[in-house]
Amino acid sequence: MNKYMNHARSKPVAPQKPSGQSLGQPRGQSLATNHLGDGVVVEALGALADNYIWVVRREGSAQVLIVDPSTAAGVIAHLEELGLGIAAILNTHYHYDHTGGNKELVARYRCKVLAPEAERARVPTANHFLRHGETFSALGLEAQLLDIPGHTKGHGAFYFKPHGGFRGAVFCGDALFVLGCGRLEGPPAQMWNSLCLLRALPESVLMFCGHEYSEK
Repeated sequence: MNKYMNHARSKPVAPQKPSGQSLGQPRGQSLATNHLGDGVVVEALGALADNYIWVVRREGSAQVLIVDPSTAAGVIAHLEELGLGIAAILNTHYHYDHTGGNKELVARYRCKVLAPEAERARVPTANHFLRHGETFSALGLEAQLLDIPGHTKGHGAFYFKPHGGFRGAVFCGDALFVLGCGRLEGPPAQMWNSLCLLRALPESVLMFCGHEYSEK
């Protein structure tokens, strides 16, 4: 059970690491499962030393969304176990620990790769680019790209709007963690404005960040 599921929306989700497991150990095992309502499930896969790869799936769908795949092996193992494919990869920014699995996953699943327009030249294999406020549909959900520069000059977040029984979600990459934010490429004021944008989202929305730093 997610240890922040019952806390305020302003705290990003931080899955509880199972005892005796290394977060970065390659595997297909989910670290945590978050039920967001209306059949939407978000699972955390651990990768590298402290990264999270997010798997977004919906009951009845044969495909999932993969957010910031730093590696491919654990994603492939998890999807083989579930018997599912990939509709699209969502990359919040260009850093290798958020895009390292792109090439292998695209070759295997022939999926789209969505990224912020401002990161166009830097995200490997990306083939669909979104500007701030532009939307796309996936798994029967509407999602929006939010420009949240600071950690990188073109950093984005993928915001799935609440509707009906679905509480909403935002995948904020390295813009915001449980205990801080990512190091800055841009000026502090730019990051502050991005954090204010995230803070203004509806209270029901859960935030899913890119790293586990609360245990360090």
